[in-house]
Amino acid sequence: MLKKLEEVGGERILLDSDILIDYLRGEKESKELIVYLLENSKCYLTAINIAEIYSDKDLSDPQKEFIIDNFLKNFNFILLYKEISKTAGSLGRKDNLPLADAFIGAASLIYDIILITRNIKDFQKIIGLKIFHTLLKFKN
Repeated sequence: MLKKLEEVGGERILLDSDILIDYLRGEKESKELIVYLLENSKCYLTAINIAEIYSDKDLSDPQKEFIIDNFLKNFNFILLYKEISKTAGSLGRKDNLPLADAFIGAASLIYDIILITRNIKDFQKIIGLKIFHTLLKFKN
């Protein structure tokens, strides 16, 4: 089920890594979206998001890492426990999803929160997942 931005205000949301990485690279549309979400919603991340952010090649500069550490303090974190891991494995197998996406999708499903992503191609395969699809820098 795709959601509109005005429907996301006040909701609990999970941000996909693509939006976060664009924000950290200074992309205006992603910055505006994340500022809006942080002001109007309860925003969550998972350990997978953190790993994907810190794997970015642009992070060789310790000052950038410091900035990211401070930025991430704005978010709540979802722990990846056994039920999420089992669901992620099932989604990966059943829907042929990359494991990172399967974990993010599973966390969103189990916590019943909206996922904000540009990656509609993979996440739309997950039945029952609430998705806000942003067209920011959309790539297939």
